[in-house]
This record gives sequence, C-alpha cells and structure tokens, in this order.
Amino acid sequence: MKLDNLKQQYKNTGRKSTSDILKVDRYENPQEALNLVAHICTAAADIDLSGCTESFYNMLGKIQDLFEEKNFTFANKDFFEDCENVVADMEDSDARMTLTIGVAGGYSSGKSSFLNALTNLGDLLPTGIDPVSIVNTEINCNPDATQISVRGCNIKNDIVLLDKEILGCIKHSSKTKVFLTSVLNKLTLDIPAPDYLCNVCFIDTPGYNNSSAANKENGVTDKDTALEAVKRADAVLWCIDSEISTITDTDFQMLKTLDVPYIIIFTKSDKKSKDEILHIMREAEKVCKKNIASNLPYAIVAATCASGKIESTTLDGKDLSQILRQLKKKCGTHDLLQYCCNRIEDLFTAEILVSEVKINANERLRQKLIEKKKRVNGEELEELEDETDQVRSTIKTEKDFCHLLNEKKTLILQEVKVACTESLKVVKRVLGTLQHLDHTEDKDIFSAISADNMGRFLACFSTGVDMTSLNRDKYTPMTAAVASGNNEMVKFLIEHNVGIDILREKDGRGYNAFETAVMNHYKDICSLLLNADPQLPRFSRPVVELSRMNNFEQWIKQYS
Repeated sequence: MKLDNLKQQYKNTGRKSTSDILKVDRYENPQEALNLVAHICTAAADIDLSGCTESFYNMLGKIQDLFEEKNFTFANKDFFEDCENVVADMEDSDARMTLTIGVAGGYSSGKSSFLNALTNLGDLLPTGIDPVSIVNTEINCNPDATQISVRGCNIKNDIVLLDKEILGCIKHSSKTKVFLTSVLNKLTLDIPAPDYLCNVCFIDTPGYNNSSAANKENGVTDKDTALEAVKRADAVLWCIDSEISTITDTDFQMLKTLDVPYIIIFTKSDKKSKDEILHIMREAEKVCKKNIASNLPYAIVAATCASGKIESTTLDGKDLSQILRQLKKKCGTHDLLQYCCNRIEDLFTAEILVSEVKINANERLRQKLIEKKKRVNGEELEELEDETDQVRSTIKTEKDFCHLLNEKKTLILQEVKVACTESLKVVKRVLGTLQHLDHTEDKDIFSAISADNMGRFLACFSTGVDMTSLNRDKYTPMTAAVASGNNEMVKFLIEHNVGIDILREKDGRGYNAFETAVMNHYKDICSLLLNADPQLPRFSRPVVELSRMNNFEQWIKQYS
C-alpha cells in the first residue's frame, strides 16, 4: 500500500516512478545486433601516422650513417634504436600521451562501480554480481573532451565510433549474445574529467580470478586479459571487496608481478563499520610488509560509492583525490610533444655526459704526461710524446663527437616536433570523420506499434518507454500492442514486465491488456497474458460480456 501511495505521489507531482519506465538494451534486437557487428567489422578508419614520421626516420638514418663514417662510438649501443622508439611509441599511442592506470582485482570486487563513481560516468560501465567486463575498456580523461564519446579498435586495428549502449554488451551475461570480443580488441571512452584526473587513462579490466577457462568468444582467459592491461600500466589500483576483509594469496601472487606503484582499494566500505575498516587497513599494511616488502603499496584506501560519489578513508587521513594527485605527480604525465622531446634530450644528454667524463679524464692524463716529460729525456721522452699525442687525439675526437651530437640534436628535435604536430592533426582529423552507427531515430512507441514495425518498437526501449503514457485514443503501450494483434510485441512486454501491474492496469479507456485482447477476440494473446498472470480474469470484467463488445457487426450494417 505504501508503494502504491508513493507511485501516486510521483504521478501527482509530474514525476514518473522508475517502475513505470521500461528500458531495454538496444542490442537485444537481433537486427540491431547484426548491424553493430557489421559496423565494427567494416570500419575503415585507421590512424596511419607513417606519413608524419617518415621524414624523422629518414633524417635519423642519415645521421646514424654520418656517425658511423666518422667511427664515433656511442656509450649506448642502442642509441639510434632508442631514438626510433620514441617516435614509434608515439605512433602506438595514437599521438596521445597519458598516465595509464590499470584498475584490477578479482571479479565482483567493485572495479567498474568504483570507476563509474570516480570518473562521474553514472552507471555507464556495466556492473553486477556476475563477472561482467570481458573487453579491456579504457577511460581516457581527455582535457579537450566536452562530452562522453565511445570508440573501438577492431581486430584489423581499425577505429570505429560506437554508441554508449555498446558498454552493456561487454559483459559475460549479456542477453544480446553479441560476442564483441570476436570482432573488437579494445574500447576507449573519451570523457571530461576534473583537473586532477586530466591526461589519466584508466583501464577497466576483467576479474582475474573469474575462471581459468578461455572465453569462447576470443580464446583468451580473463586473467590473461587483465595481465596484458596491467603490464602496460604506469600504476595500478587494486580493488578488493571489503566483505573479504583481507588480501588473499591469489591477490599477492598478482601483486608480486607488479613493478609499478599501486594502491590497494578496499571497495564497498559502507558494508563495514568505521572501526572494522580501520582494522582491515592496518592488517593489510602488516601483511604487505610481510609478503611484498620489496614493493609496498603506494597507499591503502577504503572507499564506497554507495551515494554515487567516492567517499574514502585512509590511515593517514588523506583523501583519495589527494593520493591520486600525488601518484600522478610521482609517475608523471606530460604533453606529447614535451614528452617526446624530453626523451630525445635525455638520450643525447647521457651520451654527452659520458663523453665529457672521458674528456676530463684524458685531460688530466695529458697534464700528468706533460709534467712527466719535464723530468725525462731520450727514448722515454719520445714514448711520452707519442702517448701525449694519442691522448690529445682522443680528447679531440670526443670534443668533435660532442659538437656533432649537439648539432644533430637540434635537427632531430625539430623533426620530432614536426612529427608530433602533424600526428596530432591526423588523429584529430580521423576521429572527427569516424562514421556513426545509424539507428532508427523515430522513438514514438505508439507510431511503431501502429506501423507494426518490430525494429522501431524495440529501438524505442533503448532510451526508456513510460508504460503509463497514453496515445490520443487513450491506449497505453501495453494495451496498444494488444489491440494491434502483434504477438511478438506483446511477448516482449510480458518478458520485460517492469511490474505485474502493466498487465492489470487500466488504460485511459478503462480497460486492461486482457480485457483488450478479449474484446478483439485474440485467442493467442489471451493465452499469452493468462500464462503470465493466471489471476487476470479476477481483475477484469466478465469475459463473455467483453467478447460481445466488438462492434464490428454493428459498424458493418451501415453498408448493407
């Protein structure tokens, strides 16, 4: 009774009870699902930056030849390969430089819920008690983003623009049966974010301990998928359900493989008292010192997102946002151009420093030889002269080497700047021309029913349909579907019933779904409704009386 009163209050104030709104995954529609797979497989947008970097590689090759001709020796034997890798890494990152943080842990440890709250995604990432994420999903906190956009990388490494609803399909239990991992390698969400998260890219990984069996969709275990993501992360947030209250042995096995900073986060902390949470964190601190003293956690945090926002607790009183700011500063995140230039600068600086050490050492040796020559003569003097000449030659060679390094460093940095600038332009252009996935735009449920269009009917539910709404003839979506005689539409509404009331509830005409079916003599639909709710006749007018209310015979007499 209280629930009915509450629903009535919502209606009286113009607000709809959530139980009145039916929202269903768009891709439960087989045709929409097939369209999605086709859209992913036929994507032709590839971010090819070779045209932007060709000049850099050509120049670097010529410079390498020049140094080899002069027989200069590098302290770092891989110097030129390392220079190439700077630009190669830029290409692999789609010309975007971020701090990558992997969010990992066991299944149902609250990873996706935590990320939803941390990045203000609402309920966009799928969550649940069953294992959900089977595709590594990147949440890119892009300082240029003004709204959330979703893009994927298919098995051909081509990029495809997607809609937000695809995120509901990346879970093991998805009813769509669209096995996206068969055609999709990665998902990336570009989102606006607070300043302290800008240029941070989170990777939502599957629960590493879901199952040891490979997923039939892609032949890869969830553990392998999680490990692959963690290995390329600059830092890791390791989530553990507070209900477990401890770091398990399997957690430690995974944590021992990390060589980057990590934060242990006990999720769902609202399920425990404050004292219990503090005890859990203190015990975690102890067992970490015992089991992984060589790489202790950067921080231990207890967090809850029960309110939709992150509320955190730490032993030293710091807020999670403070800890993430410090982690970001520790790991570093840079502008792409600055990052690439710094790496090139570091490679040249290392060589110059080694060379200067050699020059200084040989200069000291030359001074000693000069002093020694003052005290000797004859054959010994000649030997010292030869040795002094060799040292002088070595000094000159090293100085020439340093001079050439400084000269060519300027040229290489100029080419790096050109490559970065042009690459960013290409990425922006490609992402701006990605083809959208076309959907049926007409979301009028009554129009879809009257047109007997099942595709449009199903598409309406992707944004939610108010099951208490009325058309101009005062039918609800339920009674309109019944009156249309479309068995499939009625089956769909029965299977996705937001509450048994939609079968019994009267529409604006004063009739419910069963009464409407009887009046129209639809035997199949009557059977469907009675199978769903055998008590319907008790909430309806006498069926015989209703069956006689079909006024076709009276209407047709006008033509006799």
